[in-house]
Amino acid sequence: MRLVCTSIFVLVVVIAEVRPLFAQQGQIDTTFHIGTGASHITQRLELLYDQSVFAGGDFTSFNGSSFRRLIRLSSNGSSISGWAPHTPTIGGADGPVRSSALQTDGKLLIGGLFNTINGIASKNFARLDTSGVIDSSFNIGTGFNSEVTSIASDGNRIFASGFFSSYKGVSVPGFVCLTMTGDIDTSWLKPSGFIAVESIVTTTGGKVFIGGSFTSYNGVPINRIARLNADGTLDTSFNTGTGVSGGNIQAMCAQLDGKLIIAGSFSAVNGVASGRIARLHTNGSVDATFNAGAGANSNIRNLAIQHNTGKIYIGGDFTTVNGVSQPRIARLLSNGLLDSAFPVGTGVNGTVYSIRIQHDGNVIIGGNFSQYNGITVGKIVRLIGDSSTILPVSFLSFAATKMKETEVLLQWTTAGERNNSHFEIERATDNKYFVRIGSVKGAGNTSTITPYRYEDKPDEQLSEHSFFYRLKQVDNNGRFAYSNIVKVNYPMITRPKMVVFPNPANDEIVIHGVPEYGATIYDNNGSVMMIISGDGTFNTHSFKQGLYFIRSEERVLKLIIE
Repeated sequence: MRLVCTSIFVLVVVIAEVRPLFAQQGQIDTTFHIGTGASHITQRLELLYDQSVFAGGDFTSFNGSSFRRLIRLSSNGSSISGWAPHTPTIGGADGPVRSSALQTDGKLLIGGLFNTINGIASKNFARLDTSGVIDSSFNIGTGFNSEVTSIASDGNRIFASGFFSSYKGVSVPGFVCLTMTGDIDTSWLKPSGFIAVESIVTTTGGKVFIGGSFTSYNGVPINRIARLNADGTLDTSFNTGTGVSGGNIQAMCAQLDGKLIIAGSFSAVNGVASGRIARLHTNGSVDATFNAGAGANSNIRNLAIQHNTGKIYIGGDFTTVNGVSQPRIARLLSNGLLDSAFPVGTGVNGTVYSIRIQHDGNVIIGGNFSQYNGITVGKIVRLIGDSSTILPVSFLSFAATKMKETEVLLQWTTAGERNNSHFEIERATDNKYFVRIGSVKGAGNTSTITPYRYEDKPDEQLSEHSFFYRLKQVDNNGRFAYSNIVKVNYPMITRPKMVVFPNPANDEIVIHGVPEYGATIYDNNGSVMMIISGDGTFNTHSFKQGLYFIRSEERVLKLIIE
């Protein structure tokens, strides 16, 4: 199967859960209740911005109820009501879902071998908004003529690969670059012939890594891995010598320092023995400080990096790692050695296809297995991970608003902070080279919602430039993490603020000013109560008395039910 790993920092809501005291890493997280789980293979997992979990694959039921190959789960494992693909009979996909990617705006790209999504024609590819409805602003026309197996997006473009030979009736040789509206990007130099790409990784600089089974790119001999420039030409500064041999690349992930982890079925990179996993420097040479020993004894199909620690989760078909029994799931230290602090016992009894690391350090895996360490699980399981990876700040929102021709208001909100020193505000005009323009002191330690603001007054006229902003959150120990990137567009767009009334309320509420990407109502424990796609009147008769939160990407409203 063809897989993709794209490193994106997402804004999440921290949801408090009661976990077993002294839970050991590698154990099943018993707070994630999925019942009997998926009826068949779970091929793809994505962690959405509200901390819910997307799963896609070949299944037609989940926990005994009908769900056609797409499902969205809350943080406790229950299905979320109101998501469009959950609609009885017509919801979901009519064929297997093989690939997915989460855009920075919260929309979800999915690919596979299907004809319809939610009963609407969408040949092998679709983009869903946050409510699960097909995004009508993304026009795929007649779509792809065959299976889409890998997807990636850098927020400016979309890349797809698979067994297809055409898109919208235009010849494309198994790999294509699209605009954010679904058109073929004509500024991108497409391959001259079919290229078998199994993994795609985008970078903040616009360059793209591709890995797979190909042995040339646009007539240039190159074995199974390449880095492409922002225009699609081959980046010759990335040189892997003789390249990958003895097998293919099936998964890749980029570290924050620019180094690239590659994995698959191969046995060597540039003549250096590599047991199906290796790390490359930014120039393409093998990083000798990463040594997995004998490595995995069979395919590695997916991997995920804990960026705070550098630890790497791997999953696939293998049963040993460096000679140690690790049936199909393992965690490596940043130097490639097996991490014994994550024991998996008898592991899983089938292939692991997808791995995602949650904000709290726990890890969710999906695949074609029915047991983990001898315990029955339904193609998905959440495991206790390394809690030291918990980020010190949990963001609710981050937005940039053009106030005047030479002024931008940055606003962000945190749901909780731990050991937080300050935020550094960074700006760029090209989404590549960011410079520090100021800082705001953090709240330190708090479990309450905390709003922040910063006014930027660039020298340039906003009508002449686009500005990109990100936050660098720094804790008291010097560790840091970046937020997502927001952009100020022109001309200025005025949009009404979201409001709710009456408040307090009883049986129904009216919400106006819901932004394009919708809003979500949470109870005081963080459970999703309702997903809202637009303005309207909403029935709250089933809500218990108490405090609720209505969250959009732009703001959070408190709602009291009496």
